[in-house]
Amino acid sequence: MRNNNQTDILLISSASLTTGPGAIAMNIYNTLCDEGCNVDVLTLYEEPKFPKAKYIYKKKSRFNAIAFNLRRKFWKKPKDGYYFFYHKESIPPVSTEQVLKQVDKDYDAVIIYFWQNLLSFKTVEMLYDKLKCKFVFVCADYSPMSGGCHFTNECKRFMTGCGCCPAFDSTDPNDFTHWNVMYRKKVYEKVKPAIIANHYMVEYFFKKSYLLKDCKFFLSKNSIDHKVFKPIEKEVTYKKFQIPEEKKKIISFGCQSLSDERKGMSYLLDTLDMVYEQMTDEERKETMLMFIGNNGDKIIPRLKFNHKDLGYIPISDLPAFYSISTLFVCSSVNDAGPSMVSQSLACGTPVVSFKMGSALELVLGRGTGYCAELRDSADLAAGVLKILRMDSEEYQKLRTHCIDFSRKECSRKASGQLMLSAIQS
Repeated sequence: MRNNNQTDILLISSASLTTGPGAIAMNIYNTLCDEGCNVDVLTLYEEPKFPKAKYIYKKKSRFNAIAFNLRRKFWKKPKDGYYFFYHKESIPPVSTEQVLKQVDKDYDAVIIYFWQNLLSFKTVEMLYDKLKCKFVFVCADYSPMSGGCHFTNECKRFMTGCGCCPAFDSTDPNDFTHWNVMYRKKVYEKVKPAIIANHYMVEYFFKKSYLLKDCKFFLSKNSIDHKVFKPIEKEVTYKKFQIPEEKKKIISFGCQSLSDERKGMSYLLDTLDMVYEQMTDEERKETMLMFIGNNGDKIIPRLKFNHKDLGYIPISDLPAFYSISTLFVCSSVNDAGPSMVSQSLACGTPVVSFKMGSALELVLGRGTGYCAELRDSADLAAGVLKILRMDSEEYQKLRTHCIDFSRKECSRKASGQLMLSAIQS
């Protein structure tokens, strides 16, 4: 490998680089560039806001990957709550030829973030055969440890090699999920990738996985771009979102889809009911809800508080969203992150969350909010009320601590050095 300042890296991520969760790939890109690396990005579709990126398709079309889509019509769909983006590792969503065509130089390392609709382990193997370099998986979900699912939904089959997959009501121990595990096992033995994931994923899942137990893990640093995610004055945010001045307490929450069971909306709605019932009339008058994400109309009928549904907002508006909030509630019950926890803290907004995901590293015992027992709505409500009822001086100290903690523990510098360590491993 070359000198660190000359390390050539191919970063692959299928999701949009500028909207939604996929934008974290751009944070990885910027982090590596800060470390002096030469980074090329390969994604699924052209990125008008990042024209340097290599891409497979110019835009989304029903003719893209036509052979794959024809096959997919004959595949049985998983039950609700399970996510499979392809069935067999030998049939990737995009042909390996199309991917390899975009790889026209040598690299010291390949870093893979989002896979869906672009890669399978066959693609990884073909890339390795061509490049013979270090591979690093930065894990946004649990897919690397399973036979194809991206979230486990309490299934423990990943510990024994999958098969009998509950997503398809399978009773066959040698079904396609087990076949995928065996295929992946051979690729892991050949490629020997480094795995970057948070403490929750590594300790509770990856180390117990049949596939990953012999891999080398690196604990992620929850990298945040503090030039983007930083506090914004209340006067600015109240005007931006047109919030009445009498609403002194704002409870915020959000995710990509507010109807996603993994995000624990049913528990959050119960929590908000409990908070409302325990408040005085005066507290209710000065409190409102603000939330972001798709499908907000499905939860609005349950809300007792005054509320503002912002829908799907651009990344550039997220710092204002966090900054106006008194607290951010993360009700996820099956999540590898979410990134919104670290984003909120960077803007000085404390987080109330269940004990899972990134909250175990960023909130539990860190003095940055409150961690409730998993799926315990009453405990989550207690955390919300605790922060809402803080006196002004105590609350301002909390906000300051959140900012200081984020800048120390979630720096891009630390994340960049971690990735270089993984590449050099």
